[in-house]
Amino acid sequence: MILIGIGSALLGLSGLQGFLAGGLGMGLAWLGQAIFISTSTGSALPNKIGELMGLGSGMTVAGVTAIIGFLLGGFSGMTGSLLRKVFRKEPDNLYRGS
Repeated sequence: MILIGIGSALLGLSGLQGFLAGGLGMGLAWLGQAIFISTSTGSALPNKIGELMGLGSGMTVAGVTAIIGFLLGGFSGMTGSLLRKVFRKEPDNLYRGS
């Protein structure tokens, strides 16, 4: 999450761009990892967890995992881009009405 924020700040993305870029990147990464682990182990645990939580199948659990990853990555990217704006110096030679 820290690397997403730093990357968003270094690239100079706007708040929405940072949110979408970080969210899509992290959401897809978490979804891919959840599907990979579920299919490679052949475990019934995701399905059992889905039934226990009232979600149905293990793929629904993977979808919820992707949504959580999207939100975490999105807010990390937005935080980085907004943090850049905090430290940006405004020019002194601008006319300011009194």
